[in-house]
Amino acid sequence: MAVINITGIRTADPADIWTPTPYLYASSPFAIVMDVELDADPPYLDDVFDVTWIMGTPRMDPYTPSWWTVVANDGVLMPTIVFEWPRITWNYRQNGKNFSVYVFMDHYSDAVSQIYGTEKYEGIFYVQGTVAAVGTPYFAVSDRYWYRAMGDQ
Repeated sequence: MAVINITGIRTADPADIWTPTPYLYASSPFAIVMDVELDADPPYLDDVFDVTWIMGTPRMDPYTPSWWTVVANDGVLMPTIVFEWPRITWNYRQNGKNFSVYVFMDHYSDAVSQIYGTEKYEGIFYVQGTVAAVGTPYFAVSDRYWYRAMGDQ
């Protein structure tokens, strides 16, 4: 068993982070939740972790209205959106070796606000995440969790 494991990742409503939301609308409340489990007997770790959540699209065809953004007045394909939460503190010796971390927005449309292209609200996308123990070589990468965006409700 690895020192750090990501046992689950999902999209969810921030009001109920425990229930996966596999489909949503542009106006839906939106969270990416990652469940972390430390080894039953980890080597000494500080209580500080770096967490990254990634939203991605598998459709990167430059000839379709895929995800893109503007950099220096030029359109650039954008396969992912990244949210980082550096230096979170979790005292696993006192609070336990299982914890969940999440990033949330009021609406799914807020999460993709920097994306241009008609596909940002409709299609099948994924979320993925990483967690690393600061100052150690220990880290974990989640599987991908696929979800469907279905435009406006």
